[in-house]
Parts: sequence; structure tokens; C-alpha cells
Amino acid sequence: MLGRLGWSQAKGARVLYIDRNDDDDEEAIRRFEKTFNKHLTRVTTKPTTLQGYLNDLRRSHDAKKAGLIHNHYVSTGELTPKLERAMRRISTELNEWSVDEDE
Repeated sequence: MLGRLGWSQAKGARVLYIDRNDDDDEEAIRRFEKTFNKHLTRVTTKPTTLQGYLNDLRRSHDAKKAGLIHNHYVSTGELTPKLERAMRRISTELNEWSVDEDE
């Protein structure tokens, strides 16, 4: 995702840190950049940690603006077929609406 956004690992770490914390302490950001880089390169990093990073990056304005995130209805099997179709249609319309809004 970082590559598709045109971001370095340092930029991704900075965005994550600022999103997750109420401060923008440069020393703390640098420490987090090192931690983030280690997490991305080590095979021992928990998948939940990486998934958390990915989820947070997906919520960034730049990811939405780049069209990397789309609304997608996931069926639970609990709705009627008619409601399932309606939910898929709503997701499609939301995607079209968000693209139009960015232009």
C-alpha cells in the first residue's frame, strides 16, 4: 500500500503515529519509524500488528483519494436476496459518489 500511495516507510510511519497519538513529538515519531520498519521486515511480526497498520493506512485521506479504498458489501447470509442486491447497489453508489466528490 505504501508503494501505491507513493510513500516511503518513514512517511507511512509518520502518518500512522500522528493518527494514533495526540501529539506530534518528533523524537517519538522517529522511534516509531524505527519500530515500524522493523515490524515490516521481520518475519516474527504478528499478523495482527501488520493488519492494524494496514487498516489505519486505509483510513487515510490519501488512500481514499487515490481510490485504493472502496465500499464493498459483504454478505452475511442473513438478509433476503432483495436486500442483498440493495446493499450491493448502495456500496456501488457510495463508490461512485466518493469519486465524484474528490473531483
